[in-house]
Amino acid sequence: MNESTPRPRRSLGEWIATKLAGEGSAPTGPVREIDGDVLEVTAHHTVVSFWAPWCGPCRMMRPLIDEIAAEHDERDQHERLEFVRVNVDANPGIAAQFRVMSVPTLVAVDADGTVSARLPGLVPKRELDAFIDRL
Repeated sequence: MNESTPRPRRSLGEWIATKLAGEGSAPTGPVREIDGDVLEVTAHHTVVSFWAPWCGPCRMMRPLIDEIAAEHDERDQHERLEFVRVNVDANPGIAAQFRVMSVPTLVAVDADGTVSARLPGLVPKRELDAFIDRL
């Protein structure tokens, strides 16, 4: 950008989310990223985090989900609980299959592929913990 070109304005929430998550960075850690039209369920319960790169609340929730996934990873509960992330822009088929209408949305899927719970919107960590504990 040159001096005469105004910078695009962002809300405080978008700015904080960018600082927390890194501009356009891909999720890393014990959360598996899904790329394609098939979601393979490999655990007793799979927590699917539906998100989009342009979604400020998704970026704010990403570190919370990563933290919870790391806690379960440390307890070696891979067979019981798995965390995956689905970018709705890159994988609209999966989002449609699970009837995701807004992001962020968490969907808990049983081993047989049945949706057992749903948690839409940006929620605090204690609500995420309670959601996971109910599985």
